Amino acid sequence: MNDMTPMNTQYMSLYVEHADLTAGVAFLMRTLEKHKHIPILANILFPGDGTMQATDLDQTATWRLTGLGGGFVPEHQAFTVTADSLQRAIKGANKGCLVSFAIEAVDDEPAGRVVVSADGMVSKLQALPVCDFPVDMPYMKPSPTAVVFHMTAARMAAWLGFIAPCISTEETRYYLNGVFLNSRRGVLSAVATDGHKLGIMDTDHAWPVTEGRGPWNSDGIIWPKKAVNTVISALGKKATGYVQLTIGPIFVKVEHEQWSVVSKHIDGTFPDYTRVIPSLGKGFAGVNVDDAQKAITRLVGVLGKQGGAIHVDTRENTVGAKNGNEPTTLALTFTDVAEQVKDADDCNTVLDGFGVNPAYLKDALAAFSDCGVVHFTWDEGSPIRFQGVSWGWNADCYIEGVRIVMPMRY
Repeated sequence: MNDMTPMNTQYMSLYVEHADLTAGVAFLMRTLEKHKHIPILANILFPGDGTMQATDLDQTATWRLTGLGGGFVPEHQAFTVTADSLQRAIKGANKGCLVSFAIEAVDDEPAGRVVVSADGMVSKLQALPVCDFPVDMPYMKPSPTAVVFHMTAARMAAWLGFIAPCISTEETRYYLNGVFLNSRRGVLSAVATDGHKLGIMDTDHAWPVTEGRGPWNSDGIIWPKKAVNTVISALGKKATGYVQLTIGPIFVKVEHEQWSVVSKHIDGTFPDYTRVIPSLGKGFAGVNVDDAQKAITRLVGVLGKQGGAIHVDTRENTVGAKNGNEPTTLALTFTDVAEQVKDADDCNTVLDGFGVNPAYLKDALAAFSDCGVVHFTWDEGSPIRFQGVSWGWNADCYIEGVRIVMPMRY
């Protein structure tokens, strides 16, 4: 039986590899919500097609199960089971064992019991009717105007990992609680900001804006933070394989060979981020990321609990902090990169550096840790722009990513 019809009184046997089931449950629990008034949303659905699903109504995640011999699980009878109960039932079992599922009819329980056997331990778990599980949300319907992109999983992990730290957590400005996917210069680009720092990273995937295909195609779509973090966690630090990214009028979907996540968009207007991208300032410098992070860590200790700004002085090759009226400076070598800029005769001649929040500065530096060296430009009173070192200052291409950080009075 592969449809989601009510359970009959017969037994059904299903076998799944323990390691795969454990990973799948952990993945789905990032989506689940514990609703006291909507118990079905705490359940995992086994729809009968060899997958598991979970939803919080705004986001739906799917995991493809691995069965006997490493093959995909065959069709079976649909059922639901509480995620917490299933996790407890398989916890501690041998990672190489097979976990079996069976449906047992029970009087006064319309959905019966799910019998889970794992490495000698048998658990009879309560189930809810399959028909109660929400599977027909509007954002899950395909769209003829959707745009599809293909990229390596490693590329997506790096792309989202660069942008995600800039997502706002402030609920009042809900439209900042996600990643803005948009077409910039004809390519797919991602932007996020919390009002203090901003991250931009382009891809090399063409997304030409076609007139008449809907305002979402020209203005972009806001991808919720929860879905972004779910995808980042699923990709992991050593992402392998390929992913498909589908962007529709009201949804964003990421599909991997093992899992997929589809989520409703944030219905709001993302601010015009191009207005806060600073033009090239009069100050240009480069610094070793590791050396700068170590220096900032030491100065944070000087600032103490009251906090404050760190002062960056590229002419004196120092960074400093104040605790009350007690200033502290620390030597840090900055490289002069003004020669890379056209018409830069007056660069680094009139600026006394800038003040910046140490947490935002460390975050910006960490985003470029793989580069070894990060370049930055600033002007008096303007945001500081950090970028990679492989392309010129005058290029309007953010394939390596750009971080914008607001200055702070020192």
